[in-house]
Amino acid sequence: MKELLTEFSKFKKCILDNKNRFIRLKNVKINELNVNHLVITQIKELYDNLDGLMESCSKLVAKTKIMHFLLPNLIPPMDRRYTMKFFKKYLPTIKLEKDKEKEKEIKIFLGVFEKMIKISKDLDFESLREKDKEFTPNIPKAIDNAIIGWVKKNLNKKIN
Repeated sequence: MKELLTEFSKFKKCILDNKNRFIRLKNVKINELNVNHLVITQIKELYDNLDGLMESCSKLVAKTKIMHFLLPNLIPPMDRRYTMKFFKKYLPTIKLEKDKEKEKEIKIFLGVFEKMIKISKDLDFESLREKDKEFTPNIPKAIDNAIIGWVKKNLNKKIN
C-alpha cells in the first residue's frame, strides 16, 4: 500500500496540535515503563491523535517514526518489513469491520510497544550503553536495530 504524507500545512498543524502531548512525554524512557503505567494511556492518546500525518489508511509506520523522532527515548520506530514480521506471532488477532481499522491499528501498536518495553528491561540496554556510548543513540533504536538484524539473519532467508 502506498502511503502519502499529507500536505505540509496539515502535517505541521497535526504536530502542533499535539505539542503538549509530546512535551508531557519528552523525559520518559521506554526502559522506565511498565505496561500498566499511566504513560501508556498518554502514548495511546498521542498515537490516536496523529491521524493527520497520513492520507492512507495504514498509519502505524508513519506515526511511530514521527513519534520516535520527537520522543527518541520512548517510542521505537516500527515497520512492516522487520518489526511486524518479528512480532507476528504476538500481534493481536483482531477481526473487526472495515470501519474499525483504527481500533485494530491502535491495538497492534500497543501490543508491539508493550513487547518492546519488556525487551528494553530484559536485555538491559542501559547497561550496554554505559559500556559503549557508541552502541546506539537511544534504547528504542537499539531495539529496532536488533530486530532488523535478527529478521535479516533468521527470517528473510526462510522467506526468500
